Amino acid sequence: MRTLPAWVGVVAWCLFYNGVSSQTRPKKWRDDERCGQGYLAEDGNPAECDPDGIHPCCSPHNWCGITAAHCDCPACVDYRTVCESLTADTGTFTSPNYPNNYPNDLTCRYEISVTPPKVIKLTFAEFDLEDRFDWVDVYDGNTTDSTFQISEKPTILL
Repeated sequence: MRTLPAWVGVVAWCLFYNGVSSQTRPKKWRDDERCGQGYLAEDGNPAECDPDGIHPCCSPHNWCGITAAHCDCPACVDYRTVCESLTADTGTFTSPNYPNNYPNDLTCRYEISVTPPKVIKLTFAEFDLEDRFDWVDVYDGNTTDSTFQISEKPTILL
Protein backbone atom coordinates (compact mmCIF):
# COMPACT_ATOMS: atom_id res chain seq x y z
CA MET A 1 0.00 0.00 0.00
CA ARG A 2 1.37 3.41 -0.97
CA THR A 3 1.73 6.01 1.79
CA LEU A 4 0.59 9.45 0.74
CA PRO A 5 1.60 12.79 2.28
CA ALA A 6 -0.84 15.01 4.16
CA TRP A 7 -3.41 16.71 1.92
CA VAL A 8 -1.50 18.76 -0.62
CA GLY A 9 -3.51 20.98 -2.94
CA VAL A 10 -2.23 21.75 -6.39
CA VAL A 11 -5.36 23.64 -7.21
CA ALA A 12 -7.95 20.77 -7.14
CA TRP A 13 -8.67 17.18 -8.38
CA CYS A 14 -7.96 13.87 -6.68
CA LEU A 15 -5.09 11.87 -8.09
CA PHE A 16 -5.16 9.19 -5.42
CA TYR A 17 -8.03 7.87 -3.35
CA ASN A 18 -6.65 5.66 -0.62
CA GLY A 19 -5.20 3.34 -3.27
CA VAL A 20 -8.63 2.39 -4.68
CA SER A 21 -9.43 2.99 -8.33
CA SER A 22 -12.65 4.75 -9.30
CA GLN A 23 -13.91 1.55 -10.96
CA THR A 24 -14.11 -0.30 -7.62
CA ARG A 25 -15.68 2.42 -5.49
CA PRO A 26 -19.14 1.71 -4.06
CA LYS A 27 -22.05 3.94 -5.04
CA LYS A 28 -22.08 7.27 -3.12
CA TRP A 29 -25.86 7.80 -3.28
CA ARG A 30 -28.93 5.94 -2.10
CA ASP A 31 -31.87 4.66 -4.13
CA ASP A 32 -34.35 6.28 -1.71
CA GLU A 33 -33.02 9.80 -2.59
CA ARG A 34 -31.97 10.56 1.01
CA CYS A 35 -28.65 12.39 1.46
CA GLY A 36 -26.33 13.95 4.01
CA GLN A 37 -25.65 13.25 7.68
CA GLY A 38 -27.64 10.36 9.09
CA TYR A 39 -28.10 8.67 5.70
CA LEU A 40 -25.18 6.42 4.82
CA ALA A 41 -24.23 5.31 1.32
CA GLU A 42 -22.73 1.91 0.42
CA ASP A 43 -19.25 3.26 1.23
CA GLY A 44 -20.28 4.08 4.83
CA ASN A 45 -20.05 7.85 4.31
CA PRO A 46 -22.96 10.31 4.33
CA ALA A 47 -24.89 9.78 1.11
CA GLU A 48 -24.56 12.19 -1.81
CA CYS A 49 -26.99 12.74 -4.68
CA ASP A 50 -26.28 11.26 -8.10
CA PRO A 51 -24.63 14.13 -10.03
CA ASP A 52 -25.78 12.59 -13.33
CA GLY A 53 -29.29 11.76 -12.11
CA ILE A 54 -32.51 13.79 -12.23
CA HIS A 55 -32.08 14.94 -8.59
CA PRO A 56 -28.41 16.03 -8.26
CA CYS A 57 -28.72 18.40 -5.25
CA CYS A 58 -29.04 17.73 -1.51
CA SER A 59 -31.34 20.00 0.51
CA PRO A 60 -30.76 20.97 4.16
CA HIS A 61 -33.61 18.52 4.92
CA ASN A 62 -31.58 15.60 3.51
CA TRP A 63 -33.52 14.95 0.29
CA CYS A 64 -32.13 14.88 -3.24
CA GLY A 65 -33.90 17.15 -5.72
CA ILE A 66 -33.51 19.77 -8.47
CA THR A 67 -35.45 22.81 -7.17
CA ALA A 68 -33.90 26.03 -5.83
CA ALA A 69 -34.61 24.71 -2.31
CA HIS A 70 -32.29 21.79 -3.11
CA CYS A 71 -29.60 23.50 -5.22
CA ASP A 72 -29.47 27.25 -4.47
CA CYS A 73 -29.49 27.68 -0.69
CA PRO A 74 -26.56 28.27 1.72
CA ALA A 75 -26.67 24.71 3.12
CA CYS A 76 -27.49 23.01 -0.21
CA VAL A 77 -24.98 20.83 -2.05
CA ASP A 78 -25.12 20.67 -5.85
CA TYR A 79 -23.25 17.46 -6.68
CA ARG A 80 -23.01 18.49 -10.35
CA THR A 81 -20.28 20.91 -9.23
CA VAL A 82 -18.47 18.47 -6.91
CA CYS A 83 -15.30 17.40 -8.68
CA GLU A 84 -14.29 14.99 -5.95
CA SER A 85 -15.27 13.95 -2.43
CA LEU A 86 -12.19 12.95 -0.49
CA THR A 87 -12.30 10.98 2.76
CA ALA A 88 -8.86 9.36 3.03
CA ASP A 89 -6.55 10.43 5.86
CA THR A 90 -3.97 11.78 3.40
CA GLY A 91 -3.83 12.55 -0.29
CA THR A 92 -3.14 14.91 -3.15
CA PHE A 93 -5.48 16.79 -5.46
CA THR A 94 -5.02 19.00 -8.52
CA SER A 95 -7.23 21.03 -10.81
CA PRO A 96 -8.84 19.28 -13.80
CA ASN A 97 -6.40 18.95 -16.71
CA TYR A 98 -3.38 19.80 -14.48
CA PRO A 99 -0.61 20.73 -15.34
CA ASN A 100 -2.43 22.35 -18.28
CA ASN A 101 -5.14 25.00 -17.91
CA TYR A 102 -8.49 23.95 -16.51
CA PRO A 103 -11.61 24.59 -18.67
CA ASN A 104 -13.18 28.06 -18.86
CA ASP A 105 -16.28 28.74 -16.75
CA LEU A 106 -15.57 25.75 -14.53
CA THR A 107 -17.33 25.57 -11.18
CA CYS A 108 -15.68 22.88 -9.16
CA ARG A 109 -16.04 21.83 -5.50
CA TYR A 110 -13.73 19.52 -3.63
CA GLU A 111 -15.14 18.12 -0.42
CA ILE A 112 -12.55 16.83 2.02
CA SER A 113 -13.76 15.29 5.26
CA VAL A 114 -12.18 13.37 8.12
CA THR A 115 -13.63 11.85 11.26
CA PRO A 116 -13.14 13.81 14.51
CA PRO A 117 -10.84 14.42 16.28
CA LYS A 118 -8.79 14.50 13.08
CA VAL A 119 -8.38 17.87 11.36
CA ILE A 120 -7.61 18.84 7.78
CA LYS A 121 -4.40 20.64 6.90
CA LEU A 122 -4.20 22.01 3.35
CA THR A 123 -0.84 22.84 1.81
CA PHE A 124 -0.85 24.43 -1.63
CA ALA A 125 2.39 23.51 -3.36
CA GLU A 126 1.54 25.51 -6.49
CA PHE A 127 -1.15 28.11 -7.00
CA ASP A 128 -1.90 30.13 -10.14
CA LEU A 129 -5.24 31.85 -10.76
CA GLU A 130 -6.36 34.20 -13.50
CA ASP A 131 -6.98 37.68 -12.04
CA ARG A 132 -10.62 38.82 -11.98
CA PHE A 133 -11.90 35.42 -13.14
CA ASP A 134 -10.76 32.74 -10.68
CA TRP A 135 -10.91 32.37 -6.93
CA VAL A 136 -10.70 29.76 -4.21
CA ASP A 137 -12.79 29.66 -1.04
CA VAL A 138 -12.19 27.21 1.79
CA TYR A 139 -15.10 26.44 4.13
CA ASP A 140 -14.92 24.90 7.58
CA GLY A 141 -18.13 22.88 7.71
CA ASN A 142 -20.92 22.14 5.26
CA THR A 143 -22.16 25.71 4.80
CA THR A 144 -20.72 28.89 3.33
CA ASP A 145 -21.08 30.73 6.65
CA SER A 146 -17.48 30.04 7.71
CA THR A 147 -15.25 31.06 4.83
CA PHE A 148 -11.53 31.54 4.56
CA GLN A 149 -10.96 33.31 1.25
CA ILE A 150 -7.62 32.49 -0.36
CA SER A 151 -7.98 34.74 -3.37
CA GLU A 152 -10.12 37.72 -4.28
CA LYS A 153 -13.40 37.04 -6.08
CA PRO A 154 -13.65 38.74 -9.45
CA THR A 155 -15.27 42.15 -9.70
CA ILE A 156 -18.07 42.42 -12.24
CA LEU A 157 -17.31 45.24 -14.64
CA LEU A 158 -20.22 46.91 -16.42
